Amino acid sequence: MVTSSKQAKDPRNPRHIDLKLLHPTKTLIAGQTGTVELTARIKEQSPDCGRHEGLNWDWRTKAPLTVWISTPQDSGITFLDKDNPDSPHHHILVRFSTSSLPHSKTLNKKIQYTVAPRTKTGDHAFWLEVSGKLSTQKGELIEDAGIAKVPFMVDTSLSTKLLMLAVVGLVVFLFIMEWVRVDVVAIAMMVLLPELGLLNAQDTFKGLSSNAVMAIIGVMIISYGLNRVGLVQKMLQPILGFVGKGKSRMVITFSSLIAVISSVMQNTGAAVLFLPAIRTVATQKLKVHLSRVLMPIGMAAILGGTLTMIGTSPLILLNDILPPGMAKFGFLELTPIGLAIVVAGIAFLSTLGMRLLDKPAKDAQPGEKQTGKETDQSPLVSYSSMDGPYEILVPPDMVWNHTPPTVSEIQQQFLVNVVAIKKKNGTLTLAPHPTTGLKNGFSLCVYGTLKNIGNFTDTYGLKRIEEPQAFKENLFNHSWAGVLEAVVSPRSDLLCKTIIDSSFGHKFGVTLLALHRGDKNLYQNLGEKPLKAGDILLLHGTWKHLQDLFKLLRGLHTITQFEKEYHRPEKANAALFCFVVSLILMLISSFWFQKLPYNPIPLSICLMAGAVGMMLLKVISVNEAYHAVDWRTVFLLSGLIPLGMAVDQTGTAQWIAKGIVEGLGSFMSPLVLLFVLAGLSCAFTLVISNVGACTLLVPLGISLANHVGIDPRVAAIVVGLGVSNSFILPTHQVNALYMGPGEYVTRDYLKIGGILSVIYIAVLVVMAYLFYM
Repeated sequence: MVTSSKQAKDPRNPRHIDLKLLHPTKTLIAGQTGTVELTARIKEQSPDCGRHEGLNWDWRTKAPLTVWISTPQDSGITFLDKDNPDSPHHHILVRFSTSSLPHSKTLNKKIQYTVAPRTKTGDHAFWLEVSGKLSTQKGELIEDAGIAKVPFMVDTSLSTKLLMLAVVGLVVFLFIMEWVRVDVVAIAMMVLLPELGLLNAQDTFKGLSSNAVMAIIGVMIISYGLNRVGLVQKMLQPILGFVGKGKSRMVITFSSLIAVISSVMQNTGAAVLFLPAIRTVATQKLKVHLSRVLMPIGMAAILGGTLTMIGTSPLILLNDILPPGMAKFGFLELTPIGLAIVVAGIAFLSTLGMRLLDKPAKDAQPGEKQTGKETDQSPLVSYSSMDGPYEILVPPDMVWNHTPPTVSEIQQQFLVNVVAIKKKNGTLTLAPHPTTGLKNGFSLCVYGTLKNIGNFTDTYGLKRIEEPQAFKENLFNHSWAGVLEAVVSPRSDLLCKTIIDSSFGHKFGVTLLALHRGDKNLYQNLGEKPLKAGDILLLHGTWKHLQDLFKLLRGLHTITQFEKEYHRPEKANAALFCFVVSLILMLISSFWFQKLPYNPIPLSICLMAGAVGMMLLKVISVNEAYHAVDWRTVFLLSGLIPLGMAVDQTGTAQWIAKGIVEGLGSFMSPLVLLFVLAGLSCAFTLVISNVGACTLLVPLGISLANHVGIDPRVAAIVVGLGVSNSFILPTHQVNALYMGPGEYVTRDYLKIGGILSVIYIAVLVVMAYLFYM
């Protein structure tokens, strides 16, 4: 290794003295001790005096040259002084004395050094403070002084790199086998890496406080808050009629919407919110099986995560694992590439993808009833005389030939249960009193069979509303209200009491639709029947009211899974305000502060501001905010960040990259490199988490890019977006979520996801190449 101070071209360098450090090898090896030779010579020409062959060291002084060599405290490089060999220091004073040196223009001295085992690989530097005394041919004294920076490289030994590869292999193996939970594996890495000497102990827990982890916590809380107020359902309601006119229209519209929503919230959360609307349109309006449309829309949710830097966990993580000094990515910087991926993906899924999913035997028949019983999960399936909900309107100009019937009379005569009444002024009454009579302009939400409801409307000249209007945002919203079954235990407070005695409707706003006793379903005179142990009650109400019922009544237990996280539509404006504030802050951060040396509002601050706002405005409680955070994901990220740091700091990524480049030889080109990285990203994310794949591949991709001679940011982009290419197997959370309702098998994902993955890789590589190269 030969390094020289004149490479720096720093005005602080000495004017007449040139310094070099000579080393037998090209790099210093971490954990080893060696010797460097400091060489000082008089320059043949100085920048201000021209040539000066007459200059020489001033041998009249005791030490014509003194050099103070130092290294930064965190560099891991120390020097061994022969006077104090057991006390290495980060600095050493070197004197060239007249008594021990020949009268020559070039001075040499050997210096012993040691490199700490945990020293980071990469560029380091010696700092040399020089003080020299020179004399001219006439004997005039010239004093020269300055500061020189001499760069050098540090690498780790081959055994360290092999150990690092073994640890990475162990992590991948455990991720695939799932003998231990992935978050536990990540936590174990935080403990193991410093003990193996692969990472400094002070770096091992940096992931817990990283910008990426805090940003993901903020995204989770904001997504939870938006879900609690039902903003997505409210947005979908107006377009249900439009999308219900054809499968392709439905897939394109829902896919586009879910992609946009997934760009600013977790795609798994978006998939959960869209599922009821997809089921309603597919089964009730289009009368097709969910398998025809569900997979394309779910895959569009994954595609949508590529539109912004907060759409997926790997993109949130990406800026945090870039090497120091590399420019960070702005909030919308990758949007053009993501948009191309989304458009190409939806174009395939809404055409050829849907044809490949065609399963005619599963489609509903035209005469088949598609109502509240569209899935086996509904408790209404067990009650042949009960269905719903339906909406009935009492015309405002209604002329009654008889006394308007009461709620109780409607139930007794027609077996139709009125669970809610909405007056003309908008007042909503849940579980109306049995003596409540109908009035003009009333809207009724009822349960019963279509035949019984038809008899009721025909008898009184009422109108059944095909498309819900008065109750579409509440009682027809499965996240706000619904039906469930509850069993009366032997020690229940309800034993031997009637429903009238318990005042279900008055106290809790809950309606009893049916009662199962023995092997029979009972529908009439329910309010007068004393309850017995083992009775199963079919109840309707809002999820909040049903929760209150089970909390306050001892011995009544639900046997139906129901929505415990009910919607709070009254907080919708507050939630939307917090979300918009976060979005504006992210845009300001991305387009203004990102370009400055210091960003006072990084992504984590922007998102946590919205999360804190939702708690302060009581959109969600503090306990709900903690509940919203998937701590498994948090610790997975926190453990994988130091793993990526270790791969980079030990030089393992650069070592592998160099081997790949040398192995491919003339076949390696920038375009080939991008395809290789995109393929590796897709393969890794099928067997380990996309976060883990991103953490492991970004350092490797950057090293490969440096060896090939292209912008390393391009490699980071391909990996950061490429790890979202998770369609071939149902390993992604969205694919796993939709696999059950769609009745898919792995073969379906191989068929559709395989083609989509090829399209994804092609579009990603071409767009990255065109935009950045």
